[in-house]
Amino acid sequence: MVEVKILGSLEIAVGGSSVVPSAPKLRQILALLAIRSNAVVTISDLTDEMWGDTPPRSLSTTLQTYILQIRKVLKQAASKASERNEPYSSIVTQPGGYLLQTPESTKKDFENFNAAVDKGHQKMQSGHHTEAAALLTEALDLWRGSALVDVHRGPLLDNYAVKLEEARLSAQILRVDACLGQGCDLQLLPELNALSLLHPLNEKLQYQRMLALYRSGQIADSLQSYRTFYSALMDQVGIEPSPQLRELQEAIFNSLPVLSKPCSSEETRKVVSELVRRSP
Repeated sequence: MVEVKILGSLEIAVGGSSVVPSAPKLRQILALLAIRSNAVVTISDLTDEMWGDTPPRSLSTTLQTYILQIRKVLKQAASKASERNEPYSSIVTQPGGYLLQTPESTKKDFENFNAAVDKGHQKMQSGHHTEAAALLTEALDLWRGSALVDVHRGPLLDNYAVKLEEARLSAQILRVDACLGQGCDLQLLPELNALSLLHPLNEKLQYQRMLALYRSGQIADSLQSYRTFYSALMDQVGIEPSPQLRELQEAIFNSLPVLSKPCSSEETRKVVSELVRRSP
C-alpha cells in the first residue's frame, strides 16, 4: 500500500516503509511530486518551487541529481513491496518534467479530507446535522498539525498549504454549524473561543460565538463579544460588521425567541434577518 500524508508533517510510505528523505531539498521535490502524483510536474514548476528567480547555473544537473537520490529511496521501498506483491511508486521521466507514478489504491489524506468535507456539506444542506458533524469530525481528525509543517515551502507548495488551511477553517466552521444544529452550544464554546483567537476578524466565527454564548445563557458576554469585534474590525480594517452580524446583535439585545431554537447559524441568520427587517 502507498500512503501520502501532508496534513501535518510529510509522510509518504510504500509497503509500510517511509520514503521521505531527510534532506530539505529532496523533501520539497518529493512533496510537490506526491501532491501532483500521476501528473507531470514540469521543470519550470520545479525550478520556481525550488529556486524562484535565482536558479543555479547547473540547474539541469542539480535537479537530475536530486531526482536520482529520490529514485534510489523509492527503488529500495519498491523492491520490498514487490517481494510481497504490493503496489509501489516510482518517478517517471516525461518530456519537460517528471511524474510520480502511484497506484489507484494510494491513500492520500488531503483527498480523503476533501471527500469527507464534501459529504458533510451535503448532509448539512439536507438538514442532517448529526451525520454532518460526524463526517466533518472524521475529516478534521486527519489533520496532525499545519499542512506540510516540516517541509521548506516555495511558492507552489506554499499555495497548496494556504488553500488546505483555508479548507480546514471552512470545515471547522461547518462542523460548528452542524453542532449548533444539534443544540450543543455550551460544549462548543471552548472550540469557538480558540478559533476566534486564531481568526479574530472572521465574521462567521463571530456570529457562531455570539449565538452559542446567548444560547448558553451568557447574554452579556454575547453582546460584549460584538462590541469587541466591532472595535477590532474598525481599528484594523476600517469597516463595520456586516448587516447580518448587526442584526444578530439587535436580536440578542431584544432576546428574540427564535435565537433559542437549535439550528445552525446559517439557518438562524436567514430567520433573524427576516424578522429584523419586518420589525417596525
